[in-house]
Amino acid sequence: MGLALSTGATATVSDLWIRGTANRGLNIQLGASLMASRLAVTDTGEPSLFISGDGTTADLTDFYASRART
Repeated sequence: MGLALSTGATATVSDLWIRGTANRGLNIQLGASLMASRLAVTDTGEPSLFISGDGTTADLTDFYASRART
């Protein structure tokens, strides 16, 4: 897992490259919130981005995803 947020967690990141994970690159769920700029997710074993649950948000600027091996 590249970055996982759950149960109301909040994160702000920039200039981040997540690559070569065996599973998801980003996993945001259960009311968590992510603000990210200049984010790349590549070569993941599952979908690059997973967002789920009431109140969960992701504000992504300059987001790039490629080569998810699903």
